[in-house]
Amino acid sequence: MQIETNITRKDLLHFNSSLLLKLSSTYKTLAIISITVFILMLYLNGVPVSGSEWLILILASIGGGIGGVTGAFAANMLSILLSADVSNGSIGKHTYELRDEGLYELTSVNEGVTKWEGIHSIVLSGPFILFKISGFLYHIIPKRSFSSEQDFEAFYNEAMSKWKRKVK
Repeated sequence: MQIETNITRKDLLHFNSSLLLKLSSTYKTLAIISITVFILMLYLNGVPVSGSEWLILILASIGGGIGGVTGAFAANMLSILLSADVSNGSIGKHTYELRDEGLYELTSVNEGVTKWEGIHSIVLSGPFILFKISGFLYHIIPKRSFSSEQDFEAFYNEAMSKWKRKVK
């Protein structure tokens, strides 16, 4: 089964935004930044003496964590969007084919097969089929690439069937 799609910067933004809240690393980073802000504020201002000072310290720490994660995400997205280009194969026309040996991909600059054993997971996430290759490397196939919901589901089901046969 084969599909041709056109990956856009908007797809990359949508995919990364939806993934942000699903990753455990987001919450680990939030905790690390919040604890760092908490310790830094204790060091600079001393130990709070009232309930309202403790509340301010805790809220400021959490706010700093959220701000840090948000800033890092924004910087990361800016980097991704600025570097995404047809000339490096990250956006533009992609052809995907489900083969017995794995997921075949063809772009203007790349051609290759990722063996089923090399795919960590295949999931439906919003308007995408996601083939997770490693920690933060995915092949994304937008639902809009299919002429119908049935074709989208058939592609996903065939991918899952081929992947499960090879992985288990």
